[in-house]
Amino acid sequence: MLLCNVVSVRAWQTMRQIHCDRQKLVVSLLIFISSFFVCQSAVVAAPTPVSTPEAIYAALDRWQIAWRELDKDGYISSYSPTFVGKQYADHSSWVTSREKRLTSQRWIKLKLSGIVIFVRNDGKYAANFTQQYQSDSFSETSRKQLLFAKYPKGWLIVSESEIKN
Repeated sequence: MLLCNVVSVRAWQTMRQIHCDRQKLVVSLLIFISSFFVCQSAVVAAPTPVSTPEAIYAALDRWQIAWRELDKDGYISSYSPTFVGKQYADHSSWVTSREKRLTSQRWIKLKLSGIVIFVRNDGKYAANFTQQYQSDSFSETSRKQLLFAKYPKGWLIVSESEIKN
């Protein structure tokens, strides 16, 4: 705030020296006043934190975009480093399988609908949704649940399951 005030005072002194014309002085004064309020609001206003459900929506969006764009690094980085799919012995074998599957597709269409996000008692967030998946070799509509946990690099998927009706 002090820096803004010093800059503002110096700007005002410079304007008085340069601008003799009354009309220019009025315009300059308005610019000076608005810059003062911008400096004040920049100091006073704190950044608005993103709410957790918004962060989960953002993580879900990054996941689906990476998958749809066949971005294997973006897709895999949406998951926890300890994520293991149901059919795999460890994270490494799951990663290898997903990379092969993604590189074997020519295109993917993916649509999520009916998204419901809620917090669980353990602090993790669940996202339930209907997934319409279509690729050059497979098509399926299913209900899914992704479970997200907080990591230093953001909210990551720790569990993925199909919701049976």
